Amino acid sequence: MTQLKKDPVLAIATMLIRLLQVFTIIGMAALFVGGIGILIWQGKLLMELAVAYPEISSSFPYLLTAFLFSMLPLLALFWLQLSRIRAIVGTVEEGNPFVRINGVRLRFIAILIFIQQLAVFLIAPLIAGMQYAAGRYAGSGGDEFETIDFEISLTALLVGLLLIILGRVFEQGADMQEDLEGTV
Repeated sequence: MTQLKKDPVLAIATMLIRLLQVFTIIGMAALFVGGIGILIWQGKLLMELAVAYPEISSSFPYLLTAFLFSMLPLLALFWLQLSRIRAIVGTVEEGNPFVRINGVRLRFIAILIFIQQLAVFLIAPLIAGMQYAAGRYAGSGGDEFETIDFEISLTALLVGLLLIILGRVFEQGADMQEDLEGTV
């Protein structure tokens, strides 16, 4: 197919995707360095936290480090999703979006979304352990205990399902394009 004129929307999309990929890599590096830093300076961290959280457990730095490290695969999955989206945008810029590989890319993104949702579900006990190790939050009165909730997103699951269907649409579009080119 013919190459499209430089579409400003696609140029902006490509730039934003690249920017998000850079921020994702920076975020992964920050999580890794932060996790190592917590382990190195855990004694000092515990002393400072004990002022605000007198009931904090000595296991808190380990749980916090585990939490930070558990976020690394989630960011890696996000980076992979962005790379597949960037590849799809590339085929659109070339003027040929209905190629079989785009269907595969869309289904791969869907699988990554499902894996992310499962990972969030698996990380929830770690967060509960961190909250328990921290004890009662400073400023909370009585027996109340504030929690951080991690839930599976039904919207993300629906988007994953939609991407699987859309991937099949792209494959059928590629088949139709091949049939059309074969008859001409």
